[in-house]
Amino acid sequence: MINIFLTCTVYPRTNISWLKQRDSQERINMYIEIIELWMENTNLNLTIIENSGYEFTELKNKYLKNNKHRLEFITFTYKDIPEEDRKFLESKEAKGHHELYALNYAYNNSHLIDESSYIIKITGRYFIPELEDILKIRLDN
Repeated sequence: MINIFLTCTVYPRTNISWLKQRDSQERINMYIEIIELWMENTNLNLTIIENSGYEFTELKNKYLKNNKHRLEFITFTYKDIPEEDRKFLESKEAKGHHELYALNYAYNNSHLIDESSYIIKITGRYFIPELEDILKIRLDN
C-alpha cells in the first residue's frame, strides 16, 4: 500500500524565510480544500502531518470515523519535542529543516506506516488528480 505524507504548517514560525503565504486562515482553508480533494478523489492512505499544533478538527469530524483504515492526523508543536531538537529548529530559518523534522516525527509516530510499502511526501498545498493513474496503482480494498 502507498501512503501519502501531506505536510502542513498552519501557523508558520516568524523566523522562517522565503515564505509567501503567512495568513493562518488562508492556510487552513487551503489545506482543508486540498485534503478533501485527496479524500474524495483517491483511495490512497493519507497521513496529515501538521507541525504547528492545528488539529484539523473539522476534517477529523467529517472523515476519520469511516476512514481510520486510510487516514491519520499527526499533529505536534515544538513544545512536544525534546528540548535539544526544539533549540536546533528554533535557530533555523529554512523551512526544509522544519519539514524534515516533521517527516521524521510522523515516520516514528504513524500507525499507517506499518501497512505501507511506499511513502510519497507531498506538500499539503497540492493535489495531484491523476496520481494513482500515473503510478499505475491498483488498490484492492
